[in-house]
Amino acid sequence: MIAGIFYIFGVVVAAALLTFVVAMFRSVQSRDEWKSWRTFAFMFLACGAGPYLWAEGMTRYVGEDIKKGVLQGLNEAGLEGSLTYYKVTMAQGDSAKVIAVATDTEDWGGTARVVVTMNMKKKGNGKWMPATYKIVNSDKHNKDGFTFPPYF
Repeated sequence: MIAGIFYIFGVVVAAALLTFVVAMFRSVQSRDEWKSWRTFAFMFLACGAGPYLWAEGMTRYVGEDIKKGVLQGLNEAGLEGSLTYYKVTMAQGDSAKVIAVATDTEDWGGTARVVVTMNMKKKGNGKWMPATYKIVNSDKHNKDGFTFPPYF
C-alpha cells in the first residue's frame, strides 16, 4: 500500500515537472487553446502507465521461455504455493530481471501473496535459470519491501 502511495506521488512530481518543461518551451507567440491541466493529465497517465507497459513489452519479448526458470526460482526460495504471474522488467542478451508474484501457504493455513525478484541467466542450452532471487514482500518470511513498478 505504501509503495503505491510513493509511486503515485512520484508520478505526480514527474508529471508536474514535465508539464512545467512543456510550458516553459512553448512559443510566446502561440495563442492556441492550450490548457496546462490537459498536458498534466497526459503526462500523469504516461508516467504512471509507462513502467507497466515496459514490463508487459519485455515479458512478451522474452516469452514463455522464462516461465520454467521462474518456477524453479520459486522452488529454490522455498515457496509452497503457485505462481500467480511474472513480469520481466529488463531483458538484455542472456540476462533478465523478473518480478514474480506467487501464493504461499501461511503458518495458520491461509494463503498470502509473495513478491519475489529474480535475476535470470540464459544457459548454453537456451534455458533460463535463476541466478539470484530475493523475497521482497512476504508475511511468512517477515519481508516488507516493494518493487518498481509496484506489483502486489
